[in-house]
Amino acid sequence: MKVSQASAVFALAGVAAAIGSNAVAQPAAKKSPARPAAKKTPVKPTAKVPAQPAGIGGLYLRVMTYSYPTFSISNEAWYFTNDGKVAYGPKGGLDPFDWEKAAQEKPGNVGTYRIEGDKITFTWGGGRKPETRKFARKGKDLELDGIFTSRVPQFKPGQKLKGHWSWGATVGRGTGAVVGAARGLTLNPNGTFSSGSIGSASIESSAGSAAGKSESETSGTYHFSGNTLVLKRVDGQVSRHTVYPFGDNDQTANPEFLYLDGSMMSLSKG
Repeated sequence: MKVSQASAVFALAGVAAAIGSNAVAQPAAKKSPARPAAKKTPVKPTAKVPAQPAGIGGLYLRVMTYSYPTFSISNEAWYFTNDGKVAYGPKGGLDPFDWEKAAQEKPGNVGTYRIEGDKITFTWGGGRKPETRKFARKGKDLELDGIFTSRVPQFKPGQKLKGHWSWGATVGRGTGAVVGAARGLTLNPNGTFSSGSIGSASIESSAGSAAGKSESETSGTYHFSGNTLVLKRVDGQVSRHTVYPFGDNDQTANPEFLYLDGSMMSLSKG
């Protein structure tokens, strides 16, 4: 290497060193302190809320009509409690209702119910299969399977009626074996009652015919409370019945109809 070239190299090196020594060092950027990671709230799986009784406690009437084999009308009584119990065609009064006795007599007519959306599921006793039906609310009333089901009124405690109500039915006409029954109940404003019933049966065949008839009468005092009627007979016997007024004048002393343990009794006119 020639002297001139070496001098140039050393000169450039000195300039570079001078520049490096005179350079101002830049302070390192301060790092922001790391924020603690946000705690994650564990997501709980949403449990399916079971269907619950919907507070439809009360006694209801659903009128069913049939055209086969002959035209007939069935007055169905449905009793619901707010805690999920149900009884179909309850007898013996509701204040209180004897669930244990009803389960012994007709276990398939008592059970529990649950409502979910537009469905109501009945779980019955006595080995009867559960049933799911269409359900809807209509104000204070209901719809079961699309059929209007009305909540029936109650009697005031100690309420008195005035009139005679009767019911009668005959089955088996045209079959050779006919069975008939009739029932009457008279209620007086002074708290007394009288009642009577008649039952008859007749059989006709090629071998001959036979017929029979039975009658009974009783009287005493009565007391209403809600949908319960208590009859105290003069012989000391006491009976309880599920009742409600129906039709015209159902809030007066002489309703057009009186439902009594499955029988819709009509008020005698005049």
